[in-house]
Amino acid sequence: MGTTIAVVLLGAVALVLFTPVEVAFRCERRPSLRCHFRLRMLNGLISKEIESERRDAERAAAPVAKDKRGGRRGRSRRPAHVTAMLTTRGFPSGVVRLVGRLVHAFRVPDFHVWLRVGLDDPADTGLLSAWLMPAAAYLQAQQPGRWDVAPVFVTRTLAFAARGRISVTPARLLWPVLAFGFSPSTVRGLIALRTGRAR
Repeated sequence: MGTTIAVVLLGAVALVLFTPVEVAFRCERRPSLRCHFRLRMLNGLISKEIESERRDAERAAAPVAKDKRGGRRGRSRRPAHVTAMLTTRGFPSGVVRLVGRLVHAFRVPDFHVWLRVGLDDPADTGLLSAWLMPAAAYLQAQQPGRWDVAPVFVTRTLAFAARGRISVTPARLLWPVLAFGFSPSTVRGLIALRTGRAR
């Protein structure tokens, strides 16, 4: 009986790890931010939809979370500790490898971005577009899809819309994370974060 249960559990874990997960998304900001996500697993046997909307006024009015000592949450680590972790031998290159492996684990069969951006000063908008346009062209060449990016010189503007589908097999994410988490450079980086001394 125990062996049967173990086999069933292993089969269920393998099914979850090696079955692709697909996320279809649609986001837009005109002027409020609204997003819709649909998660599908096991060829639609498991499906979940999430929709959210948040306006800029609501974001500005949201209270800042504080810790028990009255300070803002997320500032418990001093900058020197974070710097020590980032300068630990092998840690930065390990993070870069992890990000690269995670990015390559995803498949993006459908992707479309529409972006219109303008700053208060048209000259600043021109400088921004000088960076945005080549970046959009590079991403267009690297990732199949459509990148519709253009500057707006007449008024301050930030409007965008994005839609697409992303699929990933959980096992393709698990192995890079485990390799990074148990690597000596990551252990040294965590020790440096705690002690404030690069190793």
